[in-house]
Amino acid sequence: MKKYILLSLFAVFSALVTAVFLHQKSHNINMCHSELLWIKDNGTDEGLILKSKTNILIDNDNTGRMKMYGYIKQNNVFYRLDRAIYFNFQSIDKNHHYSVHFNQLSITNSDNVPKELFANFIQLEEEKINYYVSITKMDDGIYILKDETYSSFTCYVEK
Repeated sequence: MKKYILLSLFAVFSALVTAVFLHQKSHNINMCHSELLWIKDNGTDEGLILKSKTNILIDNDNTGRMKMYGYIKQNNVFYRLDRAIYFNFQSIDKNHHYSVHFNQLSITNSDNVPKELFANFIQLEEEKINYYVSITKMDDGIYILKDETYSSFTCYVEK
């Protein structure tokens, strides 16, 4: 189960970096799509589950927005997830490695995920956390994102 937890944790952060990389390579690419299933250990057999459709938009000024729509499940209770997470990013070398820093949330009225529950998945500005990812381009708009400490996931870029 820990393998799935780590894979899911990496998925969210890698999607952001993929969008950044693609946008810097071609100004025609500015959105990345992914479906995430993120499972975190919480001491139960089921764990905390975040399932979301995710769209990532990036801008030329090294900022971006990750829109998440889905749910978080904790102890058989479902919470609707419908929010945007704003971030800054920067290249840290010429080998497609990036640093991502989440800094703000925009939560819709339909989102009822408690702040403490969402913090199990993504920490914002107050924690001063940077996430580091690398990006590998595959065929047909598919990119593989990999964190140095977690597993890989894919992201589809519209052309």
